[in-house]
Amino acid sequence: MRVTVNISNDFSVGVLLHNVLAPPAVPVPAPMLSIEIIAFQFWPPGYAMNQNKLTTTVKHKGMSIVQDGHDCGALIPDITPPVMPNLFYTIMWPFSSRKIVFGASTVKMNGQSTGCSQMLLIPLPMMTCGDPVSAPLALPAILQKLNTVEVGMTWTDILAGLAGIAISMVIDLICHGVSSRGVRNAAGTFGRRAFSREAMEQVAGTATRSVARELLRQGIGKLIPITPDQALKFALSGLSGFASRSIQGNPTYQHTLGSGPLTIRGTVGGGQDATGQVDAFGLQRDTSGGGSNWGTSL
Repeated sequence: MRVTVNISNDFSVGVLLHNVLAPPAVPVPAPMLSIEIIAFQFWPPGYAMNQNKLTTTVKHKGMSIVQDGHDCGALIPDITPPVMPNLFYTIMWPFSSRKIVFGASTVKMNGQSTGCSQMLLIPLPMMTCGDPVSAPLALPAILQKLNTVEVGMTWTDILAGLAGIAISMVIDLICHGVSSRGVRNAAGTFGRRAFSREAMEQVAGTATRSVARELLRQGIGKLIPITPDQALKFALSGLSGFASRSIQGNPTYQHTLGSGPLTIRGTVGGGQDATGQVDAFGLQRDTSGGGSNWGTSL
């Protein structure tokens, strides 16, 4: 199947669910409709933290081409209407993600498989962050079809992308099931307090303390698993990529601790020695002695 390449000035849009936390009306995180706003493939915050994967010397129309594994990355300000003081933006935006999940494994550009996503013909969506699950509900704008370079995807490539999506969503759903009991308990406790005799004096203070604890839990949990659902997600997180790479004939297991601006990653397989890698706010170093700064991924 022939797919038009995405270049750095192409953009994507989508829709999904994201948590809203807006006390006292919404005292615990509750998923609501989210507009996944426009994000260009070259996304400056993601580029600065080495989440973008773009060619350096291979260009089309003078622009870099998207590679497999590309992530627009941090600080995509997805919006949950109606407009309200959604305090969960403090978690959503710094750890946002919009990833290429399909790749042309037989077409290499700067040594990496070419990333593939399109809206027309056979849709190839991007995986966008969401609550309680991330989902393939972001698509590049139709203007992408004005690009004139095409690459060939095999059916194995398509199957690998679908497998990665399915496993990622199943993991999210399992972990959501583990965490949902705690959320229901928190909501019930808040509800009982809100209708007690002391509600007028206590509800504002209760909401403030509850929200502060939840934001702290969620923020720390993005970097280090501190609850059962976060620990389970960490334990299972490498399976999606391993499955898709195995289908493409390159069985590589990669496990990541952290997210967004701070990650520690270990990789085994792929015909290479096991490596470890640290990425702290765009400064990358690995155990083989390699390193890169701001925009050039290892």
